[in-house]
Amino acid sequence: MAGSPPGLWESATWTDGANCDGVRAYVLPPPPLAMQFLSLLVAYNKDPYAEFNIFGDPFGAYQVFHSGIPITLVPLDATNTIPITENFFKEFEQKQNTYEAMYCFQSLKIARDTWFNQFYISYFMWDSFMTGVALSIMRNGERPNGENDFAEMEVMNITVVTSNEPYGVHDGSNPLFDGHVRPKFNLLEGGVHSGHVLTGLDDPFCVMKGSIKGKCQDGYTKEVQGLDSVAALVAVKAKPNRNANSPLDREFFNNFLEFPHYKEVMYKPDFRNRIRGMPVIFDMDMSPGDFIALLCILKANIEVIDLKGILVIPHGSGGGLDTGTLFGLARMLPRAPRRYTAENSMKYGTPRDTAHPEFRQPLAFEVWQQVTAELGPTDKITILTNGPLANIANIILSDRKAKSIIEKIYIVGTHLVDGEGEEGNLFTVPSNKFAEFNFFLDPKATKIVVESRLDITVIPLRAQRQVSSFGKVLRSLSAAEKTPELSFVYRLLLLMQKLQKKHQSYSHIDMFLGELLDSMFLVQQSHLNYSITEEAISVGSGHVSMDGQTILDETNGKLVKGQVKLAL
Repeated sequence: MAGSPPGLWESATWTDGANCDGVRAYVLPPPPLAMQFLSLLVAYNKDPYAEFNIFGDPFGAYQVFHSGIPITLVPLDATNTIPITENFFKEFEQKQNTYEAMYCFQSLKIARDTWFNQFYISYFMWDSFMTGVALSIMRNGERPNGENDFAEMEVMNITVVTSNEPYGVHDGSNPLFDGHVRPKFNLLEGGVHSGHVLTGLDDPFCVMKGSIKGKCQDGYTKEVQGLDSVAALVAVKAKPNRNANSPLDREFFNNFLEFPHYKEVMYKPDFRNRIRGMPVIFDMDMSPGDFIALLCILKANIEVIDLKGILVIPHGSGGGLDTGTLFGLARMLPRAPRRYTAENSMKYGTPRDTAHPEFRQPLAFEVWQQVTAELGPTDKITILTNGPLANIANIILSDRKAKSIIEKIYIVGTHLVDGEGEEGNLFTVPSNKFAEFNFFLDPKATKIVVESRLDITVIPLRAQRQVSSFGKVLRSLSAAEKTPELSFVYRLLLLMQKLQKKHQSYSHIDMFLGELLDSMFLVQQSHLNYSITEEAISVGSGHVSMDGQTILDETNGKLVKGQVKLAL
């Protein structure tokens, strides 16, 4: 196999297309094989036999199934035989002696607490069951019959329906044929791909007169015979527990990861009898650089920096994005009950509470209101922001007193267009060569903040690029005093450096080092050799080719401290 399988509750579809020899693709969840009405609930009246994943790209699924790579399916037919039972839930709740067990159970619990009714008969072990079956097959030596500990298997001849009969009739619905002199991918005229393709939930072609059941079959995995079929191993149902006296009725229920080395320590700071320093709010979008900047702020003495609040991207979901932010290293960090608490509770209109509703994740503006309510009459807030300026703009627009409370704003963002031709970092939008990501992502919010007449220091792309060397930073960290925080940052940066060297997709990743500069300005400003000049700037918006572009504008621009130059 080409890589490690995902965690217990995560999706698990992986293949290695580079070499088909000896490689098996495990696919979840395959579609219905027993003509059951299944999971495509929103399109049931048009396409009653499809399943979400296959329906999302039937032609792509067809290509995978017919690629010659051995396929093992764990279909909904099989996962429907292993629902999360109440006995299983209670038993699992008693087995909380490892981090992995706690994470999986709490994730399951919040799913139950936020589910609609009848959880124990409508929530199944979908992805996790497929993972268990796949691992068991591999451990048993990839036997031809797919022998494993958790599911009964059969060999079936199947295919994926990509279009509907009659074939070869061009009605404008099929993008592979309609409007082309020759079909795409050299497909056969009149073949199985040349029929009508479901165009939407209101497609009249798929309505069967006199019946509530639709007739379209896009994304239906069918058991068929003949040249268009493919032999695949198919899980039929979950095996019963070999221990008939167990409250757990499925063999797979017994198998959970156990790690003997585990300890839990509660850290709670004591700030009594200490004079608090500058009140600070940190606004970020959960990038790797933001985490390191946050650690830098937290490590500062409370007498220097008093971190009052952390604001995250407006919808607040960034905390769960470990793969794209810390590349799997979040496991090393302390855990909070808030991770398993829904955004809203019964107090806010939901049918039931999740665990610890008192830890409900507040909205960014609610954090601002709570922080400002606790300020003294002469206290002011300094804001550091490392992401798009939506939160700050919303605070300025929603709180009339905000401008009188905010003392300074440090912004990691913008690229000052000064005629020298240096381009921005917006590599995903080729038509916009001179913008910087944070200003581009919400140019209207950026204009609101820049034009607010607050005391603003922007740390532009040119300054950020001066500190974008993994090698220098890693060498500096290796010579520093070892602390848990330093070890975490060192591992994170070392991993990022390896990714940059290994994959072209990560060529830009060193830009996150520049996000440390605003925290450095607050925490260790005396150690920086820098100069700042005040400039009048304007921010473009209204078209993707100019959104977020920042120009020096002595006539109509707003003054900011903008030309930050570092002498390294």
